[in-house]
Amino acid sequence: MEKITVEVEEGKIRIVMRGDQQIKKIEIEGELRDDIKKALNKAVKESQKKVSRKLSGMLTGMNLPGM
Repeated sequence: MEKITVEVEEGKIRIVMRGDQQIKKIEIEGELRDDIKKALNKAVKESQKKVSRKLSGMLTGMNLPGM
């Protein structure tokens, strides 16, 4: 997943993201913005943790055979 990259441009903003949803680069009007990159990566990580906990709790309550 880390080797997959997606690059999007919208107006004067360019974002490069890896397949594991980690942002590699944010450019606004050609200026690299590491502060925004770090904040977005932190938000993605926190949302993934919350979703993981929620799914784990849902699976625990389902009493699936073999789990």
